[in-house]
Amino acid sequence: MTTKQALLKRVSDLMALADKTRQAAGSDNFAPLFNQFRSQGLAFVYDLYGTSKPYYSEFEKGSRREGEKDVANCKGILTGIKQDIDNDYYLSTLTGLVSAEIFGDYLDMAQHYLDQRHKDAAAVVIGSTLEGHLKKLAQKNNVTVDYTDAKGNLQPKTGNKLNTDLYAKGVYNKIEFGAIEGYIKIRNEAAHGNYAHITQQHVEGMLIGVRQFMTRYPG
Repeated sequence: MTTKQALLKRVSDLMALADKTRQAAGSDNFAPLFNQFRSQGLAFVYDLYGTSKPYYSEFEKGSRREGEKDVANCKGILTGIKQDIDNDYYLSTLTGLVSAEIFGDYLDMAQHYLDQRHKDAAAVVIGSTLEGHLKKLAQKNNVTVDYTDAKGNLQPKTGNKLNTDLYAKGVYNKIEFGAIEGYIKIRNEAAHGNYAHITQQHVEGMLIGVRQFMTRYPG
């Protein structure tokens, strides 16, 4: 797969996630899907353009609130980016040339964001990576990753719920549980635009802690 093909697939997947998020409006599943869409969207736009074009600032501002209309607006931004990729305009940026090859490891991507002093983007990437790892741990230890809501629909558990269930199962101790709870809180503050609530040092510590946790408890 070429870089262009990889980027087209990634932006198409994000647009599909936007549609899935909008369809979940009004349900318990909307907030988790919105956070996933925001974090992955911000990471993608930054990988491709950095801050050299207004796409990143527009997407960041447009996804600060958890609203169906905000998701639709951000999908519009992604549509413009897809047209750029189709027309090879992304090749004018260094990030666009190398993004698909450099960031095979999302925690490496987060380190790059921290090096560039983009703590908030780093926090959402680390948090999403941690949540994905918690799901793998749950599956490994026969802990369900979904629940049935009041309407009888199957919904994915949040990171906090997975953390609670894994601790209750005895997969790890109370100290690990508290640390993960803190990491998820940092991610949520960044994802909801509460940027003044977290510092560069918070996110640097989060990255170290998540790396160590994933080493101690492989999925």
